[in-house]
Amino acid sequence: MHERQKLESSPPTYTYLKDEVFQICRYCHTGRRPYLFNYQDIQAVVVPGKPEESKLFEMVSSGRMPKGGRLSNKKIWAIYYWIKNGAKND
Repeated sequence: MHERQKLESSPPTYTYLKDEVFQICRYCHTGRRPYLFNYQDIQAVVVPGKPEESKLFEMVSSGRMPKGGRLSNKKIWAIYYWIKNGAKND
């Protein structure tokens, strides 16, 4: 089974994303913009159920974030499926 199919059948949790994916974001998103690490605040860049309309997915899938390097496809798809499945807090 391909990685994308695994993510679709078993979407990642916010805790997984915060611990495994968003760690690289700490280099820039600390201090006045730490919203990726607070579930309430991340809702400003996510449209639950609609990854294509979510600023977070737009930024990582286009390669504009993170600065200095692109996330792996697995991590990008993890964000996609978390949003697609409602961007729930676990």
